[in-house]
Amino acid sequence: MAELKPARRRRKMQSVTMADVARLAAVSPSTVSLYLRKPSEVSPAISERVRTAIDQLNYVPNFVAGGLASAGSRVVSIVVPSVRNAFFSSTVSQIEAALAQDGILTLVGNNEYSLEVEESLVRAALSWAPAAIVLTGLKHSHATIRMLRDRTVPVIEMWEAAPEPIMSAVGFSHHKVGFEMANHVLSKGYRRPVFVGARLSRDVRAAQRAAGHAAALEARGIRPTLVEDPRAASTRLGCDLLDRVLGEHPECDVIVCSSDVIALGIVF
Repeated sequence: MAELKPARRRRKMQSVTMADVARLAAVSPSTVSLYLRKPSEVSPAISERVRTAIDQLNYVPNFVAGGLASAGSRVVSIVVPSVRNAFFSSTVSQIEAALAQDGILTLVGNNEYSLEVEESLVRAALSWAPAAIVLTGLKHSHATIRMLRDRTVPVIEMWEAAPEPIMSAVGFSHHKVGFEMANHVLSKGYRRPVFVGARLSRDVRAAQRAAGHAAALEARGIRPTLVEDPRAASTRLGCDLLDRVLGEHPECDVIVCSSDVIALGIVF
């Protein structure tokens, strides 16, 4: 039998440092650091040299170590209810593009309209000492609110407006949206609208739109009609809800939807 020889020990690759990148690019380490943190503040010519050096050396910056040294990372955590919803996806894309101009990365979490899942995502994000946390909506678990208020991490709540957010909020009134939707169809001469929605017990913003819609109808002496389903919003669900409306409410003369994706299913 052939003699078994010990496997050759794999040679350990030396880690590339920021100083190595600076030497190759003929700039100072602080310039490389500035390029990684705020690329918009570095001239195009120097940016090109630093970028070329990073590519040649296959350098990967250690943002975690940098974050620990400064008691905070350059990552913003964003939590949305659904990445399938085009509006939330577009919002995240715009936030990512804006933050990238200053070298800030984003970490996106999807809570599927669950306050419990949102709580776990926030807890995990806080363990990385994020630069900020962006949440969707104003309704959160007590534990989530307590965690965020006990820390100095900036918190932005989006897609809803309220006088007393955790820290700051950017959004609008969904109740008013529903109210205006009802007034619009009434102004067109419809008098027997049906509001259709998906899992309104969890999608609080859709529920607020439904409530606003009902309030506008009641103000005109019209009894509101609601058809809802516990499943997630989808075009397939829109088809199913249309079948229900036609079967249960043949008097209906207009359908108002809690979301565009349901409306697309009905149109299809």
